[in-house]
Amino acid sequence: MKDKKLSRKKLAEIFKIPYPTINEWAKCESGNWRYEVLTFLSSLSLSEIETIKARGKKIE
Repeated sequence: MKDKKLSRKKLAEIFKIPYPTINEWAKCESGNWRYEVLTFLSSLSLSEIETIKARGKKIE
């Protein structure tokens, strides 16, 4: 089964980014790095995020 898209609020929780910051990023123009980061994060499934975060813990 395909993972559903996560909400901005859930992305803010998972990545510990303030929710108002996420909303500001969404208002940026396409091509702005903030907009691009949000677009990338929004394209990830929960399982992909968990994999990436687990990989990051091993590097520390």
